[in-house]
Amino acid sequence: MEGKEAGGDILQCFFLSSIQLIVQIPKCLHNRALQDR
Repeated sequence: MEGKEAGGDILQCFFLSSIQLIVQIPKCLHNRALQDR
């Protein structure tokens, strides 16, 4: 049981980090667009 929970934590951590990465991409593009002005 403990092994499954640990694996779930790893998947959840990876899932959350991937979401954060996807969210950061538009921010980076938006910041770059502001700097180009």
